[in-house]
Amino acid sequence: MSTVAAARAEKAGAALARRRLAGYARYAELLAEQERALDEGALERFEQLAAEALALQREVGAGIAEALPAAAPEHSADYVIEAREILATAMERSQRVHARLAALRGATAGQIRHLATTRPQARTYLAGPGAGGEAQSTRVNVKF
Repeated sequence: MSTVAAARAEKAGAALARRRLAGYARYAELLAEQERALDEGALERFEQLAAEALALQREVGAGIAEALPAAAPEHSADYVIEAREILATAMERSQRVHARLAALRGATAGQIRHLATTRPQARTYLAGPGAGGEAQSTRVNVKF
């Protein structure tokens, strides 16, 4: 490989590494934004950010084998260190988001079960006098 070709390959490898690191950093930031959306109860925004993060994950992950510039091994160690730091931060954020979603799912499931058990009672109450001809009560039963 000529010196010019080697210089071009090194420059291209370094540019690819910078793009990958920028993608990793953006992914970590999207996860931070998802955390903020959960804090604010902005579920529509959370879903939008999740879609963006997934698309970015696919884009960045598609060429991960190319991320280490073979033509610039002296930069590879720095690249790997920085990439690991960014991805470790992203992983921590992802785990927090997952834990919060699991907690929300559990709370929601409990509320759904409660509604399912009270619905038949509400229907019976709202039906009024039953087939037995009981008189309509003038009192409201608030125990659903």
